[in-house]
Amino acid sequence: MIPFFENPLTLTRGRDYSFSITCTTGRVIYRPVTAIEKSAPVRLTVPTHGLLPRWAVTPIGRAGSTPLLLVGPQFATIIDADTVELNGRHSLDWQDYVDGAQLAYNEPLSLASYTATLKVYQQVNDPLPLFTLSEGEGLSVVYGSVSVAFEAAQTLLIQRPGGSYALSIADATGNYLLAYGAINLLNVGLP
Repeated sequence: MIPFFENPLTLTRGRDYSFSITCTTGRVIYRPVTAIEKSAPVRLTVPTHGLLPRWAVTPIGRAGSTPLLLVGPQFATIIDADTVELNGRHSLDWQDYVDGAQLAYNEPLSLASYTATLKVYQQVNDPLPLFTLSEGEGLSVVYGSVSVAFEAAQTLLIQRPGGSYALSIADATGNYLLAYGAINLLNVGLP
């Protein structure tokens, strides 16, 4: 089963807008940390980590006397196949790393067999969408995430508050709602 959630959007009419939704299997993966570079931001060597860009991770264990859980959940910046960076902290004053730390993250759900569609409605109960985004036209599906990109011309089509959207993914077994919500409009510099 693929869980869905409510995610209201705030769009500025006449401006581009993008967001991504990650999908996981629910299984937590633990990868050993083999080195922690004294750097700003902190860089962890995690051989063959398998992470996707901007995937949420939690370091567990210690770097010298510094508990890594103090770093807390972070979005990882992927440097290469063996190195991740955690932008929320630095390690310049940490003791030298010895061993024993882990990097925990939720396993990405393979979306290889799925297609995505996002429908935007002028009003919540409208039977027909104002416009639809599909893969290659505002949507992209990459392994464990769906990325959405509204162009400025599309945000101009939404004329009044009270709109909504529904993001669905589908495979051979059916159609699944991934996210939905109200669309709040900002009219910065527009009539």
